[in-house]
Amino acid sequence: NGWGRGDRPVMMVSWNDAQQYATWLGKKTGQAYSLPSESQWEYIARAGEEGEWPGGDAALVCAYANIAGEETRFEWRHKECSDISAFETLPVGSLKGNAFGVYDAIGNVAEWTLDCMNLSYLEAPSDGSAWSVGMCSSHMTRGGSWFTGSRESRLGARFNLKNGDRNDFTGFRLVRKVERQ
Repeated sequence: NGWGRGDRPVMMVSWNDAQQYATWLGKKTGQAYSLPSESQWEYIARAGEEGEWPGGDAALVCAYANIAGEETRFEWRHKECSDISAFETLPVGSLKGNAFGVYDAIGNVAEWTLDCMNLSYLEAPSDGSAWSVGMCSSHMTRGGSWFTGSRESRLGARFNLKNGDRNDFTGFRLVRKVERQ
């Protein structure tokens, strides 16, 4: 579409593609990269926020997230947002960063995680690691996208896609392992 390049978030990548990129980057740099676990993703996205929304209120999500706003007229739109870029991503960092200085944790593109699909948190790892059991032909995405509305733009919202799925509303973010000194 011409809006998944340059300073826009990567999109049209499957979970398998993201895994291959993390491996390639690790070999190129000598560092250990991976997709975040759901727990890591949520810790980074929340940045200390205990409520459901960035900024603590559904009305404030628009300052932090490129999501489907009023202009889209989608049934699921977030009616309190005026969409500065309806029907596409925005350049990374166009909106407000969270308390950790992380941009676009909510909205723009949903992000792949390492976790296999599980419909609840029953028996989930409690140490922040990824859930490597469940339906592992699908993995969880977090954060919602330019295409999602109110329900999907909550900090705790989670969705699953098949490992080979590619679309213009899903991308990824990597984490790097840092050894403590």
